[in-house]
Formats: sequence, C-alpha cells, structure tokens
Amino acid sequence: MRSGLGPQVPSWNFFRWGGTVLETKEIEIVVNGQPRRTPAGQSLGELLVSLEVDPARVAIELNRSIIRRENWNRTMIGAGAALEIVQFVGGG
Repeated sequence: MRSGLGPQVPSWNFFRWGGTVLETKEIEIVVNGQPRRTPAGQSLGELLVSLEVDPARVAIELNRSIIRRENWNRTMIGAGAALEIVQFVGGG
C-alpha cells in the first residue's frame, strides 16, 4: 500500500505477441476506494469496458469532478486518479 508520499511511479509490463515482446506501462488509480492498476493512456470509456460496466447505467466522478458521458472516451486517466463509478439500480 502506498504511503501517499512522493510521486507515483508507473510500472512496466512485458508480454509476447506473435514473437514480438511488447511493453505496456501501468499506472495506479483508485476506483470506488479500491487501489487498481490499469494501462497508461486509458480513457474513462475504455476503463468501463475493462471493468465490464454498462455505461448506460453509471455516472463517473474523476478527481472530485463529474465527467459528462459525452466526454468519457476523450478523458484520459492519469496516475493517481481517484474515480467514483456510481451504478444506477432500478426497482421499487
């Protein structure tokens, strides 16, 4: 667990694809209070896909600001980002 001191340092992952070694950079973020690692350069829309969350039923707060749905695919997640993803539930 991070102490909260000092800069966030991304980690690097390596994997093979068709005989080529590819390098991906991961960052640490917090989603609904839980630490998580995610690929660097990912948008909010891409994060929802990776979390298997239905985008039609959620609202997203990024670093204490509500992000409008039409901006999700162009809003990139940076290292140390704090997200709250609220899912709407129907019922009676």
